[in-house]
Amino acid sequence: MQVKTPPKFLREATGLVKQASAFDIFQFNTVSVCGAQMVPPWILLVPFIGAPLGPTFLLATVGAASIAALYYILAISMPRSGGDYVFGSRLLHPMAGILAGVMSGVLLGIVNGAWGATTWVPVGLSPLFTYLGAIWNNQGLTTMAITVTTPIYYGALAVIVTVGFAALLIVGGMRRYFVVQNVLCVTSIITQFLIIGVLAFTDRNTFTQALNGFLATFSLGHDQILSAAKNLGWVSPAAFSLALAFQAGPAVYGSMFWVEFSTSLGGEIKQVKRSQLIGIVGCLLFWTIMTYATFFLMVNMVSYEFISAHDYLILMAPQGLGSLPAVPPYLLYIMVAGRNPLLAILVAIGLIAGTIPTVAWALILFSRSIFAMSFDRILPSALGEVSDRFHTPVKTMLLGAVVMLAWVVISILPQAASFASYFGVAQGFTLVVTFVVIGLGAMLFPYLKKDMYETACPKIFRRNFLGIPLMSLLGLIIFVYNLQDWYFLMSFPQFYGITPQFLGALMGAAIFAVVAYAVAKSYRKKQGLDISFLFKQLPPE
Repeated sequence: MQVKTPPKFLREATGLVKQASAFDIFQFNTVSVCGAQMVPPWILLVPFIGAPLGPTFLLATVGAASIAALYYILAISMPRSGGDYVFGSRLLHPMAGILAGVMSGVLLGIVNGAWGATTWVPVGLSPLFTYLGAIWNNQGLTTMAITVTTPIYYGALAVIVTVGFAALLIVGGMRRYFVVQNVLCVTSIITQFLIIGVLAFTDRNTFTQALNGFLATFSLGHDQILSAAKNLGWVSPAAFSLALAFQAGPAVYGSMFWVEFSTSLGGEIKQVKRSQLIGIVGCLLFWTIMTYATFFLMVNMVSYEFISAHDYLILMAPQGLGSLPAVPPYLLYIMVAGRNPLLAILVAIGLIAGTIPTVAWALILFSRSIFAMSFDRILPSALGEVSDRFHTPVKTMLLGAVVMLAWVVISILPQAASFASYFGVAQGFTLVVTFVVIGLGAMLFPYLKKDMYETACPKIFRRNFLGIPLMSLLGLIIFVYNLQDWYFLMSFPQFYGITPQFLGALMGAAIFAVVAYAVAKSYRKKQGLDISFLFKQLPPE
């Protein structure tokens, strides 16, 4: 009996359908950055560190702009679903692709999905209850602000959100998901404009008076928070320190570089050149302007010194806040400045709307990375199956939802909560590792794989500058930039959560890349297929 030799790729076509428009892709990347902007880590860390704003934001912008430029070129050169896995495996080596795919698709998908399922409670719902409880003098609401942040409550809410988005993607398909995503993202964008308006039209004296009225419920005041912080070890930020800019830079950069994730849907995008230009470059430009406007207007309204002191108490000495919940202050400042319960509710809704779609976004990243590895015959064929009805990889979606729910459970268990929390804080580091790999690959690609480079990369982007290909120059910038970012993330684990356990998990991902490729190559060879040849070409669409 003759044994049938398996095809080179899993199938002659992926089964995925081009159905994402430019607007869908812009909003998909908005999900990537919107949670980071609506729940901005830089509001906590940059003033807490005391970094100068100009150099810190300039440093972050250079890194994020380089990412957007390179990933746009890669997106139109290799428009295939799978993102960093596809790029790394074609630019450099299959093991580099597996490592990049595991980092930015699998690990990041699991952790970021759980983050989106849980974070909206302590940073959206809890501050809203805190504010309403204070202005209405309602102790029940104030108590609820603390109650909803206990593991059992936000864990239950996280399960509901995760199951809901998984069901939407699996049963409704991508088209219905995009409708829900776009409504939620437009809501969050409108809210962000509302926030900027409140910040722009509230002067510091008005805000301070409103803040004192709010804090009176907790037997606190503006000056008392400053005094408490000083007594507990806080030092007012120095006038200027370039070293602190580099130290705080990863916090801002880490909220801006997420616009590359539409590359995970490369094979499912209509008019890919136009859509990715709007989705990657346009989204970065839009959210950079929104970020800068929000930050500088907030500093002008509240004062950098007060934000720094408040952040210090939240992060280092919450006992100095008395009965005021130690929640991120960003939303509270907006609610206090707005001086209107209805406005507070609208802002909270917008923040939640910008955060919870991260669950579905993360499931998509996870599923497309696993799917692409299966399509290249690295992982079992079952993980590359696509529903004929919904044109989505249902099995990988289910797998992602189960793993994500498991991570949510782990994050609320006392025995593992600390590790899960640090992993959540440090998740951006997985992207820094990915960018180092992709930067190195882009730097070498025009030289090591010249034929594929000339075939795949559009002529307009194959230009040389000083005799060096544009792709290589961008790759060099990204490689060096992210190495320095790597250094500062590692140097300050108290800010960025890089623990030995976290590094152990990343080392496990690197080992998995080597083992997975070796095992797959050996297994497929027994079937008569040398998979190393697959990576000399792009997968079919």
